[in-house]
Amino acid sequence: MNKERMILLAELLETIKPHKFNLETWVSVYDEQCSWHSSPDYVDLSAYNCNSAACVAGWAVAMKNDLTVNQLHCRTVEDEAIEYLELTHREAHHLFYYGEDSIYGQNRSELGILEDEPLAKAVTAKHAAMAIRKVVEGEWSLS
Repeated sequence: MNKERMILLAELLETIKPHKFNLETWVSVYDEQCSWHSSPDYVDLSAYNCNSAACVAGWAVAMKNDLTVNQLHCRTVEDEAIEYLELTHREAHHLFYYGEDSIYGQNRSELGILEDEPLAKAVTAKHAAMAIRKVVEGEWSLS
C-alpha cells in the first residue's frame, strides 16, 4: 500500500461535494435535474466538471491524472486504482466495494452509519476519507 497516495486520496475525498461521490459505480455522470447517476462506458472525469462523479477508485484514477481524465473507460478503473495505490486485490475489494465485509460494513458504528442503512447509499466521500486515514494509521485493516 502506498500510504502517501492514500493520504492524498483521503485529502481529495474530503473536498468532494456529495453529488460527486458515488460508491455504486466506478465513474458516472450526475444529472442534476433528475438527481441520479448514469454510467456510460466512457466518462470524462474531472474534479472541475460538475457532472462527473466517482467512487474511491475513480477518484484515485482522477488524482493520478491530475484531476482531469478525458474519456476514461469505466472497465479499467479498478485495475488502474489498484496499481496506483499499490493495493492487493483483497485490500481493494474492502476499500472499493460496499458489502458488509467491506471496511465500511465492518466499521459502521464508528462511521456513524446505522445498521439498517444500505451502505451503497450511506457511505459518503467523508466516510471513505476517514476509512482511508484509519487504515493508513493502522487502526483499521483492509483484510
